[in-house]
Parts: sequence; structure tokens; C-alpha cells
Amino acid sequence: MSNYIDFKKDRPLIEFSNESLNSLSEECFTNGKLDLEIATLIYDELKLRKTKVSKSILVDVELKFSLVNHEPIRWLKDARKIMKTIKNVDTSPKYTNSIYTILRDGYSDKNQKYGVYIGQTSKSVEERFREHKSGKNAARGLEKYGIQLLRSLWLFGKIRRSKRLFYETKVHNMLAEVVPKVSGDIEED
Repeated sequence: MSNYIDFKKDRPLIEFSNESLNSLSEECFTNGKLDLEIATLIYDELKLRKTKVSKSILVDVELKFSLVNHEPIRWLKDARKIMKTIKNVDTSPKYTNSIYTILRDGYSDKNQKYGVYIGQTSKSVEERFREHKSGKNAARGLEKYGIQLLRSLWLFGKIRRSKRLFYETKVHNMLAEVVPKVSGDIEED
């Protein structure tokens, strides 16, 4: 689903028609493949549109969130914006590690329900997420509360192994400015 979305754009779904957004929203909430990130991007895009059709689809998307007992990720837009301020990331296909972000549930409404876990791995991020969900070398709480990978909050590209904790800390600290709860390892000064 996310393969054809350019997460680097400020509005990754701006070129999608209302009909396409409606179809995409169906994919986000069906077949046990809940995708709150894409659903939130759809929600945010529809909120910017002014037509009757887009407003009608927005109401439908809000209902879909409600039916799965979730809500749009309120801080996603700000988190995406802050990730763009991280500059001069040394990436190369030759490097071995990736920084990833996982959407985490289980917080109170006061904490805006969702938080993020920041991690790094030399495996594929999908494989590492499956490990967290299965309990294998899982960060505390992710087996139960880890929802999904947040692809729009990644450093795009592989990083040096020697810099993995540096970048993990940088992403952690940047996101902590706008996300109510951020967990993961950080490098102490």
C-alpha cells in the first residue's frame, strides 16, 4: 500500500483524487491490515479539501477510525515536519544499519493515546518489527502495544554501524519535541 506514496512530500497524497483516497482508506481498515499512518495522511489531506465529496469521505474515514477503536495520529503532521529538519545524514547503500520508528499504543488520552519507539537494526526493518511483535528481543511493551512501522518518520537510507546510536538519539530527541511519548535507546552526552 505504501509503496507508491512519496513520504518525503509535505502532502504525500495531494495528487490522489477523492475517489482514490476513498479506495485507499478502504485498504487501511480491511483484512486485518490496519494502517493508521496512511489513514491519518488521508484524514489530513481530506481536511484540507473543501468539496462536498471530500467532506463526505472525511466523515466516512472518521467513522472507520471509530469502528476499529482508533483515532487519527494527531501529532503525525508535526512529527513529519520535524523529521525534515534533520540534515546531513550520512547514508549509503554500502552501510548496514537502519533507523526505524514504530507507532505504539497503550497510553492515556492525556498523552494523546499514541507514542513512538525509535530503534536501529542491521536486519530489514520489517523483520525487526516482526521480532518486536513476537517478543523476540522485543522492547518493553511492543509485543502487546506495537501497532505498525511509521514509514514517514524514517531516515531514508542506510547509515554507518558506528553512527547508529547517534542517529537513533537524534531522531528520538527531535520527535520528543512533538510526540507525547518517545521510547528507545539514547546516547548520553
